[in-house]
Amino acid sequence: MIKKLLILALIISTTACTKAQKPVEPPSTPQTSVSIIPDHAPGEIPFDFPPVELTSTPTGSYVLSPSLAELQNAWNYKENTVFTFEPAILQKTVETVSTLKDLQGKIFEMPNSLIIPLTDSQAQKSDILITWWQGGSGLAHAIVNNSTDESTPDVYYFDEFVSTPATLKAKTFKILSNRFQQGSPIAIKNGNEYQSGIIININKEKALVKGFNNTISVQNIKNVIPINLHPSVEINSTVYAPIYGIFTKVTVTAIDEEKGQIKASYSENGKTNEHIFFFSEIITKL
Repeated sequence: MIKKLLILALIISTTACTKAQKPVEPPSTPQTSVSIIPDHAPGEIPFDFPPVELTSTPTGSYVLSPSLAELQNAWNYKENTVFTFEPAILQKTVETVSTLKDLQGKIFEMPNSLIIPLTDSQAQKSDILITWWQGGSGLAHAIVNNSTDESTPDVYYFDEFVSTPATLKAKTFKILSNRFQQGSPIAIKNGNEYQSGIIININKEKALVKGFNNTISVQNIKNVIPINLHPSVEINSTVYAPIYGIFTKVTVTAIDEEKGQIKASYSENGKTNEHIFFFSEIITKL
């Protein structure tokens, strides 16, 4: 009996010692820096567009970029991946890849061809800009309403549901002065149709384009038609504007120069509809 008690005490003592000596796992540290998918060459993207260098954008500049998750998803489902293009801050650039920090502090790498720099420091009344919704997020176009302080302009976003101006932070925008530049709205010839899109990147042969449904495609430059951002239109004139992403004939019924808006009517399913469009959506001739 005594022998059994001694054996039991030894087992309990050994077990307690083992538990006491087990090392405590340190708390996990959240991952704040993420690299691009290692299976692909630096600067490579899931679309037939070459890597590019980001040579004229200073460190610390604001940019627009998709998320790393969107890029990863596009390697598997490129035709169906939605790209949102959120604001981030450029940390460094090494050849065709840049390190960015989003506004939540997450650091990640992104191929330069998918980055839109926002490098202008001043904007004047009636300038049309690419920026982001600074009350929220996501790529946006806007028209300058007030140039009292050209470094922080008051703008109207190109959104029919926003009726009051907003003030942009300094160096968070790019003036769209060249109709073939990053962020510029375009029409894309596709058979007998013309589809709406935005240039993400461009070279002499190809345009990397975000379409109406926020997916990315590569277009032959011959099929890309620039949009005049200050169209010359009159009441009752016939122009083209995107209906569900397809440029369609509409009739101008009202013009608001200050907000960059054009109200127009069009026929759909036997009914006459009226809709607000923006200077970035109007083409006078196709």
